[in-house]
Amino acid sequence: MNKSLLRSTKVVVIGGGLAIASRKKPVAPPLIRNIGLEFLWRLKSETIRSTLRLLRSILGLFICRKIINNIKYNLVFG
Repeated sequence: MNKSLLRSTKVVVIGGGLAIASRKKPVAPPLIRNIGLEFLWRLKSETIRSTLRLLRSILGLFICRKIINNIKYNLVFG
């Protein structure tokens, strides 16, 4: 039952899109967008904020993986 819920779950992130649409942040040049490197453009323009957010995400992922691995270990060897 839970697996079917996870497969149908979607996440939509629109924060940056709203800032660009409201013209609060500049649009990346077409070449950068076309080759799929817009995240580098954003990182350049918001270095500290983006770097901190990236580090928090990586740390959170690492912590979640540790927790999940501990749960799996306890279920198997409990």
